[in-house]
Amino acid sequence: MSKTLELTCITCKLQTFANGPFPPLFQGHAYAPPLSIFKVKTNGFSTTPLQLYSYWKCEEESTGLRVDYKYNPACMSAPCSISNLSFLVPMSGGVTIMQSKPSATWSAEHQRALWKLQEVSNTTETQGSLRARFDLTQGPSTPSRIAVQFTCNGATISKLNFELRSQEYKLSLVKKRFTTGKA
Repeated sequence: MSKTLELTCITCKLQTFANGPFPPLFQGHAYAPPLSIFKVKTNGFSTTPLQLYSYWKCEEESTGLRVDYKYNPACMSAPCSISNLSFLVPMSGGVTIMQSKPSATWSAEHQRALWKLQEVSNTTETQGSLRARFDLTQGPSTPSRIAVQFTCNGATISKLNFELRSQEYKLSLVKKRFTTGKA
């Protein structure tokens, strides 16, 4: 191990990673090894980039649902847009009709509603609501977990920064990205 990479951040200790010489096949050529991939668990509501509140009104013949969302750039290393948002809501109770705003897709086979939004950021709407009414044949329904997926390119939620200290190697590109769901 001949080269040392140091990883630092304000609120954590210095992390050092040893990196051996490149194989002869890659010497003298552009090479982009993935140096670090990590998972971060958020520490409470204020550290999530998209804050959610859900309200359920479950009755025998219908269920009303409202999901409020709010963009939170304060938890990111740099404010950037959250894109490709999907909100997936399972619904029990034998749904016959779904009315929603904005428009959502109902899957009778999987018994769930799906909303897709393009982007939430400082330059677009920073907050909004998803609303739906579900007419039921076997109500009342039971409130369930709402699955949300999205991607953000250009920032991290850990505020971790990366610096390469080497006279032999140059860092030409650092990609910062976080995504929800399984990778």
